[in-house]
Amino acid sequence: MAAGPPVDLSRYEGQRLGASTLRAATADIMADITTLLAGLRQQTPPAVPYDPAAASEIPSARTSSGTQATSDALPQAAAEPEEARPPVAP
Repeated sequence: MAAGPPVDLSRYEGQRLGASTLRAATADIMADITTLLAGLRQQTPPAVPYDPAAASEIPSARTSSGTQATSDALPQAAAEPEEARPPVAP
């Protein structure tokens, strides 16, 4: 487990707590997490953060040997449409 330094959100101080402010603060937090994770993985972080809303399909999986898995090899829960999955308790 690793923890980075506190995320500086002082630029949002005094701003109205609206959707755009929350999105911007969330983007700042996620950028810091991405940087921390890239350091742990010893990789370069992606140039563009992952946007699940823009994803058109389920990401492919890698097998234990590191080869690309086909959709047939994905776990059944990942292959099912979201409506078919049981609800997750809060």
